[in-house]
Amino acid sequence: RSGPRSVPMSVPSPPPAPSVGSVTDPTATIVGLFWRNVDRAPHRPALRRCLDGVWESMSWSQYGDAVRSVAGGLRSIGVGRGDRVAILADNRVEWHVADMAVMTIGAISVPIYQTSSPAQIEHALQDSGAIAVIVDTADRLSGVLTVRSKLPALHQVIIIEPGGTGGDPAIVGWDELRVVGASSDRLHGGAL
Repeated sequence: RSGPRSVPMSVPSPPPAPSVGSVTDPTATIVGLFWRNVDRAPHRPALRRCLDGVWESMSWSQYGDAVRSVAGGLRSIGVGRGDRVAILADNRVEWHVADMAVMTIGAISVPIYQTSSPAQIEHALQDSGAIAVIVDTADRLSGVLTVRSKLPALHQVIIIEPGGTGGDPAIVGWDELRVVGASSDRLHGGAL
C-alpha cells in the first residue's frame, strides 16, 4: 500500500521540577506563597480597590495583618482545621481576606454565588456542612437568616458591613471579629 507512513511521535520528557514548591517546601501551597509575599514584599501593593472614585492600595503587610486578625477571629468562634466556612459576598477586599484567613487556619472555603436564592444558599450551606458563613450585606444576611433554622451545623454568621448584627449572639460583625482575632493573635505571640 502506498501513502503516508505512520511514524511514532517522540514526546520529550518534561524538565525536572524545581526544588521550590516541593512537598517539603512550605511555599508549595497557596497559603505558603501568600505568607512568603507578606514577608518578602511587605510594602508593595497586594490588592487595589476603587472607593468613591478613588483608588486605594493595600500592601502585603496590611493584607497579612488583616488575614491574621480574621484567622484569629475565626478560631475564637470555634472554626478549626477541616471546618467549612462559606463566603457569600461580592468580589471585594474582604472576600479575599476571608478566603485566605480560612485557608490559613486549615479550614475550607465554600464560595456561594452572590446571586443565589435562599433555597440555593440553604443547599450550599447544608451540603457543605458549613459551620460559619461570611456575608457582606444586610440583604445577604437576610437570605441566610431565612434558612438558618434548617441548618443545624451553622453556628455563626459574620457580616462585613457594619450595623447588621441586630443583637443576635450568632451574628458577629467583621470589625468585631478582627478586633477579637487581633487580641487573640497577640496573646498567642502571632502564631497562627
